[in-house]
Amino acid sequence: RLSYEREPNFFHAQEAEGDRTVAIVARDPHMDGVVAMGCRSVHAACLNGRPRRLGYLGQLRLGPGHRGIGAIVRRGFPLICRHHEPEELSYDLTALVDGNLPSRRLLTVGLPRMPRYVFQEPWMTLAIPARTGGRLPEDVRIEPGTPGDMPLIADCLDRNARRRQFARLWPGPTLRLLADRFNLRPGDFLLARREGDVVGCLALWDQRPFRQHVVRGYGRGLSLLR
Repeated sequence: RLSYEREPNFFHAQEAEGDRTVAIVARDPHMDGVVAMGCRSVHAACLNGRPRRLGYLGQLRLGPGHRGIGAIVRRGFPLICRHHEPEELSYDLTALVDGNLPSRRLLTVGLPRMPRYVFQEPWMTLAIPARTGGRLPEDVRIEPGTPGDMPLIADCLDRNARRRQFARLWPGPTLRLLADRFNLRPGDFLLARREGDVVGCLALWDQRPFRQHVVRGYGRGLSLLR
């Protein structure tokens, strides 16, 4: 069992998701606390090679065992959509973990007052083995980033983002904000250089100071194995 936490401040952590975020919560008058929530974050993304304002609907959380979940979701989505601004794209993105069939059924069943969800494509996150090895071209060298490299890093990220639909853009001011407030510093980047130009970059971003995934318990079999 995992809890997805945003300590010490939920709204501060959301600033890393986008430059504008709306969060809504559902409360049960007969219970203490929040029984459901959802967020919409907006950031700069690439569409057909051009920067656009794109919304992301996420962090949909439903309290276990709570009745009337369908009604809560139907009432919640219109509240989020009220905050849609004219310069933003007319649609948003949502990602679901593969195998999360209850959420997928709830979002795609076509309930009244719900947005129309259209499956786009699978999205795979790759894990990189933490070992050394492999060959580099002789004219490429790898070295840590420095504060003076941030404009080159921004250019490299922008150049690659424009090759892919919906890729997030990371302009210089955004990277500076991440460095100042969200623990992503120039030295966290490794840069591939060829004749002084940055031809590739990679960063290890430690987000634990503002966002955490905490193990709260194990199933019986896994607990015994542990």
